[in-house]
Amino acid sequence: GSSGSSGPPIILQGPANQTLAVDGTALLKCKATGDPLPVISWLKEGFTFPGRDPRATIQEQGTLQIKNLRISDTGTYTCVATSSSGETSWSAVLDVTESG
Repeated sequence: GSSGSSGPPIILQGPANQTLAVDGTALLKCKATGDPLPVISWLKEGFTFPGRDPRATIQEQGTLQIKNLRISDTGTYTCVATSSSGETSWSAVLDVTESG
């Protein structure tokens, strides 16, 4: 076993690149662990997300859900796990396409 202070948070499961159709629902997973327990936040193209968009919510486990997808939702989404001992991030690309 290791002793002393632990390092930054560890992301056990990060978001995966995905291509979805307009009006679909995106689920971008982010499961992190650490001591102390990290707080999960999300960025889109490097900016705080979801902001005021009611279509997007961060669920209890840290999963980002975006409903009623639009073409404009395409972009790079980054999960950031932050604790007092550091931060770890994991990015994935969401590509929203016209269906049919």
